[in-house]
Amino acid sequence: REAFTNLCAELQADSSELLQRCPNGQHGLGSNRSSFLARPSASSPRALDGWRMLGLLLGCALLQRDTVLDVELCGHVWKVLVGSPLDEADLAGFDDAAANSLRSLRHIDREGVDAALFGDLFFNCFEVELSD
Repeated sequence: REAFTNLCAELQADSSELLQRCPNGQHGLGSNRSSFLARPSASSPRALDGWRMLGLLLGCALLQRDTVLDVELCGHVWKVLVGSPLDEADLAGFDDAAANSLRSLRHIDREGVDAALFGDLFFNCFEVELSD
């Protein structure tokens, strides 16, 4: 059990190559501030080996009654793993600022912004930076 505990602690350390604290935790916003999600850049051969190891750990924990993995993954990660659909609340559960921005864009017409004005305000260009 101690080995599982130590591995989980390493996975959730700031120096982890695989996981990072969710945006809510990074910025002190919203809920689930202590949750983790996959680091977008974790795709090197070494990182892929780490993902395989995490999968084996999850499998071992599922097969053993007394083994608990103390890995606090964001709720949307678990929903994707079991094939459940995601919604806006799932986004807010790990990135409240992005959910609020999306909500504002979705209802921007309430602010008097029509299609023509939208193009003038936003220049029809959106960029997204990776979170790590």
